[in-house]
Amino acid sequence: MKRIVLFVTIAMMLAGCGTIFAPKKELVKADYDVEVTDPNIKRLTEVTSNIKLVASGEFTPGTYIIGKMPVSIPPQTKFELNIAVPVANPSVISTHDATGTLTVSREISVMAVPVPLNISLHHGTVSGEVDLVRGLSAFFVNILQVGVISGDTRQMIKHMKIEKAELNFRPNAEIKIGPKVIQVGPDSKVTLSNVLIDSQLNYQADCLMKLNFAKNCNWLGERVDAEFEGGHANVIGRAVKQGNQLTISIPANSTKPQQIVMKKSKFRFGKFKRSSAISDECILNLKEFSLRHTTGIKDDSMHLLSGMDLTGTNLKLKTDIHQTLAYFPGKVPATLQVDLTPEESSTHFGTDGSATAKTGLITIAKKATSLSLHLEDTTIGQISYDKFGALAFMLEKGTSKLKQIDWQGNKSKFTLTTSGASTLTLPSNMVLEKDTNGPTKLDLPLRLDLARAALKMPQGTVEVSDVKGNLHLDVDREIQLSSNMDFTVQRSKLLGSEAADVKVRGIDLSLINKRANLHLKSCSVILPEKTLADAISKRVPDHLDLTLNKIIQEEKKWRYRNAKAVVVKVDNLKITEMRPLGAGKLNFTASGEVAVEGTIEKCGLIFKTDTWKECPWTLKADVTGQGLVKYSITGDTNNVKSKLKYDLSMSLPLPDDMKLDWSKVADGLLRIAERRAIIKHLKKITVPIAHQGEINMYEHEDSRWRNFKLSKVAMKSKGSDISIDFTADAVF
Repeated sequence: MKRIVLFVTIAMMLAGCGTIFAPKKELVKADYDVEVTDPNIKRLTEVTSNIKLVASGEFTPGTYIIGKMPVSIPPQTKFELNIAVPVANPSVISTHDATGTLTVSREISVMAVPVPLNISLHHGTVSGEVDLVRGLSAFFVNILQVGVISGDTRQMIKHMKIEKAELNFRPNAEIKIGPKVIQVGPDSKVTLSNVLIDSQLNYQADCLMKLNFAKNCNWLGERVDAEFEGGHANVIGRAVKQGNQLTISIPANSTKPQQIVMKKSKFRFGKFKRSSAISDECILNLKEFSLRHTTGIKDDSMHLLSGMDLTGTNLKLKTDIHQTLAYFPGKVPATLQVDLTPEESSTHFGTDGSATAKTGLITIAKKATSLSLHLEDTTIGQISYDKFGALAFMLEKGTSKLKQIDWQGNKSKFTLTTSGASTLTLPSNMVLEKDTNGPTKLDLPLRLDLARAALKMPQGTVEVSDVKGNLHLDVDREIQLSSNMDFTVQRSKLLGSEAADVKVRGIDLSLINKRANLHLKSCSVILPEKTLADAISKRVPDHLDLTLNKIIQEEKKWRYRNAKAVVVKVDNLKITEMRPLGAGKLNFTASGEVAVEGTIEKCGLIFKTDTWKECPWTLKADVTGQGLVKYSITGDTNNVKSKLKYDLSMSLPLPDDMKLDWSKVADGLLRIAERRAIIKHLKKITVPIAHQGEINMYEHEDSRWRNFKLSKVAMKSKGSDISIDFTADAVF
């Protein structure tokens, strides 16, 4: 009986093992749960919905106790494992609910009972062969985790390979790495393929990262922050696990584009991350990439070198004194390099060349002054942000459309707004420089050619035209603006609302004693003959009452003596034909109606006595004559209230056809007889006309000049016109 039992036992062992000799039984602890101990790997399992695994290899022959059941494996038994493991708990990946198949090349036995070559694993299935599948699944999943692999399953496997390990991410899940948050979109996964595993369970594998980004992604770093609202990544690389270290890198000179696309991206960089680039789309074309993760070290090491195409970009560059805002509708090529280690980090960003901004706003600010240039179609040179956080850029030489210049000193602001075909030319590159111990400096020459512009000041707006010349910006401790620009202040109200164009050459803006000062270097106004004549003529009254008390004939003549012209009344006085006569002088022709009232003493013609009687007489005539105007700038010439003082004088002779009323002196035939003699004497009378007056150089209603003080006023004749030159200052 004992022999029969021994025979049956040996036969069962031979049948179970498929060999003449029964291998030694090995105890294999059935561990179906994989504890995720690495925090960085756990970040992936937190967003993983399931792990799909395809593995193959060859078992080591023998009998193994899995759980409480003996499993016998014959020699040269190959296997293929195709399994899907759901991830319900990111800290522990359990294969209890795994599904899939295990296919073996030779028949294996569980408790001496042969099992099929194809073993299916279903949810809730309980059997020895199923425990084998679950144990293998847990083993291969654990291989992928960086760190020391523990467990007994390793002794069952002679050699192995993982064809594919795929981590499928849950849509709308968040990958969180400190302040970094990636929102996972649908159909996102990481796939390892052709995983070659050595005896120490190290491996090398091809790696595919296919990620679709959802909204609200934030990759916040020490020096650079990246925010984006969707996009995708399709990166093929190589994963190498060696001991407790995992390295992922992309191959050099890859034929396939290794791209990361970010939609509606925003990069913040520079000092205090106050500079930014907001783009409709940002495409990273990876050139070099490596990521090294070591178990037990909190931070990974990374190196990234990438081309960077920014499309539809609003750029903001801000330093301590300077800010540039620019919009680039097209593609702007750039280069990005990031190097991270547990000890330090560095980021370098730079555009590959110049780019044309559709709009641009350059602002430079000091303690009390600031300057803004509003531009269009402007060429921005290379922009560089280095690993130390320093930012550099230049405005490249060339021509831009100028829309507006703002200069502000304390609370006073001056704005030059352009219209029409207005351009700004930069003869050389604009570069901001900072001395080690001094302030940031800028020396910027500009060339302006503006069709029309408006100079807005605190107290009004001055319309100017034909603006051409050089504008120089000097940025040191404060901002000063100087120029030799030529421009015209059209239809300025001079000399009593007479419209005249003022030509200006040169304008300076500076801060003096904490107040903004606008200095017009050289101003010139050409007054046509008619302008000055009209201004004076309007102020000469057309009616004058003059007291002459002029003795025409004092000695007795015939029966008359003491002929006197007492008063003169002038009506309808008109000034015509006024012409320059050297500096400060005008001659003119005047006409009017004159009435002279006078007296004469007479005595008797036949009976001569010593009794004299004073009789009145009157004379009327239309007179014409020449006159002279002397004029000069008087008063405080350092004030806009400067006046043009004029002194008009002339002597009008009486014509032969004057009308003499002698009726109250004599009458009858005697009056007729005496008239010729009397008129002969009256022709000695000339009517002296004099008038003095003042005209404001600029009318108070003209707000453009209300706050200017004039200095260095000089007048001179220029052909038939009068030229007035001066400088002007306004303090606000």
